Amino acid sequence: MDDLEYLAAAFIAVWVVLSGFILMLIRKQRALEREIARIESEMDRERHKP
Repeated sequence: MDDLEYLAAAFIAVWVVLSGFILMLIRKQRALEREIARIESEMDRERHKP
């Protein structure tokens, strides 16, 4: 492999890792949003209890 092939391989590897990291963050954010919505609905139910 010459230098350009190593550069291309490193470039692709960095993008693969970065894409995986971003996807992981998106999934965690969605899970947190669902948890916040669940907690808010529980709080609303508790507030409106007689």
